[in-house]
Amino acid sequence: AISTTISEPSSAVSSAISESHVSCPSGTDGAISLSVSGGTPPYSYSWSNGFSGSFVTLFAGTYSCLVTDANGFTVTDSISLSEPTAMVVNYIIDTLNNIEYQIQGGTSPYTVSIYDGISSNLINSANFASNYIFQNIPCGVQIYEASDSNNCYQLCNNMTNCELTVPVPFSNS
Repeated sequence: AISTTISEPSSAVSSAISESHVSCPSGTDGAISLSVSGGTPPYSYSWSNGFSGSFVTLFAGTYSCLVTDANGFTVTDSISLSEPTAMVVNYIIDTLNNIEYQIQGGTSPYTVSIYDGISSNLINSANFASNYIFQNIPCGVQIYEASDSNNCYQLCNNMTNCELTVPVPFSNS
């Protein structure tokens, strides 16, 4: 007589997802990690973007993953990765050579550094939540660099498009 034993998996295939959202606009450092249990290893992974494996690095968007165990049992998970909005840097210059920076988007707090446009020497730098006034910035062409807490940068170094010229104050003579 022939005897056959069929074993069933101890439990159904299941997965747990952990994610890391994209740190900067248009970035590709988002990550999704799946932890699979149950069913019968080994597992295969088929992502909606064509990737395979239990860990993938991605840009912002919605992704799904079909996990299949050795017996063909499956589980599907979906998750969305987000990214922060782009930083928008505005500045106002008054007649006393004070420059107020106002930043929106990105991830607060922000750091702004102001450099001399000719020598590239650092003139001043500050960390702040949304706006900051730099006082008594020397006259001339300046370059600014703004970054947020995720180290996303906006560098204004194309002097044709974004030169920051501090006017020479008028004097009564």
